[in-house]
Amino acid sequence: MAKLTLLCVIASIAMFSKPRQTQKPSFDVASVKPNLSGNGFMDTTPGRFIATGVPLRMLLREAYSLMDAQIVGGAGWINSDRWDVEGKVNADNQETSHTREMVQSLIEDRFQLKFHHETRDLPVYELTVANGGTKMKLSANPNPPRGRMGRGNIEGTGWSVSNLIKFLSQTLDRPIVDKTNLKGLYDITLQWSPELGPAASPDQPGVFTAIQEQLGLKLQAIKGPVEVFVIDSVLKPTEN
Repeated sequence: MAKLTLLCVIASIAMFSKPRQTQKPSFDVASVKPNLSGNGFMDTTPGRFIATGVPLRMLLREAYSLMDAQIVGGAGWINSDRWDVEGKVNADNQETSHTREMVQSLIEDRFQLKFHHETRDLPVYELTVANGGTKMKLSANPNPPRGRMGRGNIEGTGWSVSNLIKFLSQTLDRPIVDKTNLKGLYDITLQWSPELGPAASPDQPGVFTAIQEQLGLKLQAIKGPVEVFVIDSVLKPTEN
């Protein structure tokens, strides 16, 4: 009997020791309306999110930090139908640091989104140091990393290779695996021709050539494990 009682106590401790799942924060006021203008715009600030004329696929990319190749499933309308979405918190609500999670809550609620994650073998890029070594300059900037990305250019100060990979992944819309073994912080400037084919600028290289010539790095296409976002079910919201 004593052994049975001890087992019950241990089971009770284990049951009540499990961390409770916390509910995602949500906006105090939210709206979703169909849009027929086709104008695409998104803006995220602490405690507020505005999207005008964007498809659900773009909302998913923004809310869950996904690349297009990571989104699997869903009906055709998630690419074609456009929506005006707005969410905000009240002025007296101090919980404004989780805006991205609030956008997730809005999408999951209003689009009745159900999803799960899987790992699949997909095309990725492997980033290595090119022959001759890296050409990136070690940073002397003591401030937090800063950067910006334009059409055909990337600039970063105090960047790790992971910072560079984040921007390059957005540009190429494909996951990048770091095989450089570079641990330092760098000041990076990368410029390439954003155009393809005959429209490409003769004065600027393509992005793959630019990475090798300007940074001393190399991208190679391979297949590797990638976590994907699988849509189980989703519905068009009713206009509010």
